[in-house]
Amino acid sequence: MINLICTLEPTKIDWLPQFVAHYRSLGVDRFLLSLQQEPAVAAETRSAQRTRFENTLRGLGVTQAFELLESYDSASVSRHHQRIANQFVTKDDWIVWCDSDEFQVYPLPLSQVVDSCLAQGIEAITGILVDRIAADGSLPEFDPSRPVWEVFSRPCNVTGSIARGTMEKVAFARGGIRLRPGNHAPEDPKTKCAAQAIPIHHFKWHAGVIAQLRFRLDPAWKRKCFWWIEAQYLLDYLERNDMRFKLDDVPVIALPASGVFDAGAAKSLTKPAAGMADTIVLQAWHEPPIPEWIERCLASVRHWCSTQQFAYKFVPRGLLARSPEWFRHRCGSRQAPVADHARLLLMQDLFDQGYGKVIWIDSAVLVFDAPRLRIDIAHGMLALYQVTPIRSHVDGAGAAVCGSILAAEKNHPVFNFYRHAAEESVRNFRGGEMAPDITGSALLTQIAGIVPIECMTTVGQLAPAILADIARGEDRLAHEYILRHGFPIAAAHLGLSSREGIDLSGEDEFDPIRLAAAERLLATHGDCINRWLPRQDRSGAS
Repeated sequence: MINLICTLEPTKIDWLPQFVAHYRSLGVDRFLLSLQQEPAVAAETRSAQRTRFENTLRGLGVTQAFELLESYDSASVSRHHQRIANQFVTKDDWIVWCDSDEFQVYPLPLSQVVDSCLAQGIEAITGILVDRIAADGSLPEFDPSRPVWEVFSRPCNVTGSIARGTMEKVAFARGGIRLRPGNHAPEDPKTKCAAQAIPIHHFKWHAGVIAQLRFRLDPAWKRKCFWWIEAQYLLDYLERNDMRFKLDDVPVIALPASGVFDAGAAKSLTKPAAGMADTIVLQAWHEPPIPEWIERCLASVRHWCSTQQFAYKFVPRGLLARSPEWFRHRCGSRQAPVADHARLLLMQDLFDQGYGKVIWIDSAVLVFDAPRLRIDIAHGMLALYQVTPIRSHVDGAGAAVCGSILAAEKNHPVFNFYRHAAEESVRNFRGGEMAPDITGSALLTQIAGIVPIECMTTVGQLAPAILADIARGEDRLAHEYILRHGFPIAAAHLGLSSREGIDLSGEDEFDPIRLAAAERLLATHGDCINRWLPRQDRSGAS
């Protein structure tokens, strides 16, 4: 059986006749539709909306209706959908996964698509968002009497070029395949996906989108949903352009004659719109939950990013999975080299999408003095200056080059060589225990000995003992560190561990100390550590 699972808000009830008719024509057998309602809305209003939802579905011949009484975010919707799938869908059924403003298009009826997938062992089909806007770039009101294809006639790319969002989503999958929140990827990276992608026509760009964007900039929503920054980009753009799209910024997407996109099409379609930032800041995490101290760090970087007018992208899970299986297998239990490699691939992904400069910032970096932090890729590539932690047992150890912050221009030869060298270092590793920094600071420092790499000094690397010292308000170790570092700092990496120099463990017993240290650094704008520098050195950051 072919099922469709979707949750919609009350404003989309009038869209249901066209939505159901479209997917019924593709061959959907059963609609499992839910109405999402905000708990803060009055009970009488919610009851009326629920009745209108059920009556509309009944008029369309849909007999099942569900309700999600939770404030909207993708995690709660994902859990709700999984409960429905567990109850009504078998592992051998198939599911169309879509939002209420997404109309998928397939080259064949879905029953034939299923037959083709089964013959090839395919478990999921990916789609690529094709944004549909009005021909003149305006945001018209939805008119139930007019086909959405007629009102929103221009196929283009808003999601990738202006919102800087992900254009790829899983559109169709077997019932036993579990998806990550947002449906952008299967939970199991071994899921066999089709090599080609179907177009997902995205009818989001109507007059009601402004209210949706403003809702997503509410502080409570921003705390839950890291992708609020996409709403900010969109609203900023629309406000700059009189609440409409400039057609030059969203060129028409030529839909493939075959009805499907080739692999990699999303990358070729995603080009920053004219006038948008050429520089993007990238951060990532491995798997939820995200500790509170990391959330504090991420929020500080997003704030700094907005002050610099940079684009921003956060990948909330799957950091390690971005590195290919052969690389992960070679590294075994060593996670730090995998994380080092994954960040280079994620940076390259953004270069492929058209960004001229990409800045990687570890998720454990806290910016506590935003006006003093400058990341300027003047010479094409920049890394982080690092001093050996105090009380190191390494004789003669001194400064090194670290990739906790790594910035590069597109096609920069040193960046390309670093990625190649990281892969070859792991590919050719033989015997013994792999060093945790085989693809990190050790390799970058070696490369910098051959080809100079510009290093920034305004970000510190604070070991656990220093953070504990700061958290207690006892700055003796911080005093020692900053004198050794020699420069004032505007940000610091708080996630160092004695195990591998990278913290991938999530919540642990040291996290409250990190959080307390972060709060003190933010409250003092770093003065609790910088004040120990000689006065003449405090303004000499680079």
